[in-house]
Amino acid sequence: MKSYFLEELACEQQVLDYLSATLLGQSEPWVLPDGADGAIAYFDVVMLEGGDGLAIMTNVSGPHYEKGEEVLAILRVLRAELGGVIRDDFDAEIV
Repeated sequence: MKSYFLEELACEQQVLDYLSATLLGQSEPWVLPDGADGAIAYFDVVMLEGGDGLAIMTNVSGPHYEKGEEVLAILRVLRAELGGVIRDDFDAEIV
């Protein structure tokens, strides 16, 4: 599994609204479907360690590990609306 995070988000309701608008027909957890009966990734809203704000945590499912760019494309759309910083599971910032 591979994970990405859109961090440094402020307003939980705004995050929930934009996730639902971006991933139509989805709710907690939001799912990026693979076109069959599976999922490329799952999106959840989480509190950062130490209570330092919100993040969208995205877990790319093992069978779709190579589809990270599809997930990052959605996180970039969300970042354009919500602000924040995208990081991978190694804490590296992604542009």
